[in-house]
Amino acid sequence: MMSYAITRQIRPEVERETLCLAIAGDTCPRGTAAPEISAGRSGKILEQVKPFLDGADLRLVQWETPVTDSDTPIIKSGPNIRCAPDSVKLLQAGRFDIALLANNHIGDYGPEAVLETLERLHAAGLQTVGAGGNLAEARHPLRLEKNGISLSIINIAEHEFGTATPDTPGSNPLDVAPILLQIARERRAGSIVLVVSHGGNEFNPVPSPRMVGNCRAFVEAGASAVVNIHTHCPQGMEVYQGAPIVYSTGNFFFPMREQQPFDPDNLWYTGYVPRFTFDRNGAVAVEILPCRFLESPWRVEPLDEKAVRRFGEYFDTLSDLIAETRSCFEAWCTIVGGWNFESIRRATEGAPFADPGAIEVRKQILPLRNLFTCEAHKEMMDTYLRLIETGRLSAAAEKVALLKQLQHPGLYTE
Repeated sequence: MMSYAITRQIRPEVERETLCLAIAGDTCPRGTAAPEISAGRSGKILEQVKPFLDGADLRLVQWETPVTDSDTPIIKSGPNIRCAPDSVKLLQAGRFDIALLANNHIGDYGPEAVLETLERLHAAGLQTVGAGGNLAEARHPLRLEKNGISLSIINIAEHEFGTATPDTPGSNPLDVAPILLQIARERRAGSIVLVVSHGGNEFNPVPSPRMVGNCRAFVEAGASAVVNIHTHCPQGMEVYQGAPIVYSTGNFFFPMREQQPFDPDNLWYTGYVPRFTFDRNGAVAVEILPCRFLESPWRVEPLDEKAVRRFGEYFDTLSDLIAETRSCFEAWCTIVGGWNFESIRRATEGAPFADPGAIEVRKQILPLRNLFTCEAHKEMMDTYLRLIETGRLSAAAEKVALLKQLQHPGLYTE
């Protein structure tokens, strides 16, 4: 199958030595995909996108799962996700070089499973970044030399469950001030700096003002490119001060059939793989491969020419709306704000704080922890309350119809 990519030229000047990186979004080959991997179908799953991946010097993947035999999940809000040890065969089939591990699921089966994941990925021949045996290790950038170009990769995630501490394994937390200092230090040392963050509001097609502000601040500190992953739907891209910012790639391969019916028109199943070209001065170009994953059997396939044309128009719309991030986010908050406050009501029902150590009580009240410590949830709650405070809730809903339309763009409708 021929692949149709969308190219964005950043600048015309190119030095002789270049470095090309492909980055696959959220990947978690669980559910009904697991038996296919065990049966040796990993190569077939990635066969159609492999030529695009092979066109890069380095291939990165957002690996949103621990790799473990453990059957003891932590107590948290949201689903606990894991993949069996042979899931790494998918990464080997795609010839991935680097697993990005800063995400909200790496700690779902506890600190020991984080260490087990690191060991299994390293044994499979991958380098890792974004998680470690403690906070210092998790914060450590991955430094590489390729084609005469020095590269530093910094991988971070919002404060959800599984964040590393000074004494426990986990993911690298999104602490903005230390990250800015780290970016500047790596750039002064002569490295091209790639920042890959994991955060934002799930299913929102437009990044929030905080996300835009953070990503632009990373560029101002010296990042040559910024990629965000987590929203489970595509978002747009902008070039800021000569550096591309991809606000969300969407999913790469994340079967979840046991939780939602398979629907190829659901944006959960559609994303894109950005492939960056750098020289010593920064980003030169970005190629985008729109793709989707399908079942029976599972495979990741590039969109055909007609669907790519539609995706390109959709992608341009998403990118244009970055300039309207505040009004779009306020509209998003009118959609989901009430849901989160309903979560607060459920979490405080009865008298849970009379015995907060009990397991069932911890399960009840832990959603509060995520609402107050995760940056995306905090931003939503703050914005929603301010809209109520200023009497602007109805006015803010003006773009709700647009957002809902963007969630169902009809990319495959004839």
